[in-house]
Amino acid sequence: YCKKLNSITFEPNSTIEEIENRAFFFLTGPEEIVHPPSLNRIRDTALASIYNLKKVTFLSESIEIGNLCFLNDYNVVSISFSNAEKIDFVCRTLFHFPNDAKLLIKCDAKINNTNDIQNQVFYIENET
Repeated sequence: YCKKLNSITFEPNSTIEEIENRAFFFLTGPEEIVHPPSLNRIRDTALASIYNLKKVTFLSESIEIGNLCFLNDYNVVSISFSNAEKIDFVCRTLFHFPNDAKLLIKCDAKINNTNDIQNQVFYIENET
């Protein structure tokens, strides 16, 4: 694993659609990751155990978040889905997720599998 990776940046015109299992697993940094609008799937444990991770932003309109994706990300403060119309949390996506972390989701977004973290969902206004 590349433990010393301190930043993850996607080009403004990125066409990446999927991030594979353990792609950024077990890093010290970064503190923030902004995923491009083209991303529609992030696989199991892709962002797990990133020690300094505090904020994650998904700019996609539709996104599937894999199993244990945020496992052991104890410093996460927020995960934002500002453009998402549909969010699919696969089984145990937020297992070992900080209790005080917030999921920021559009009011009219369709969300699957949030039963165990419903108290962490905060609805944001739709941008017009």
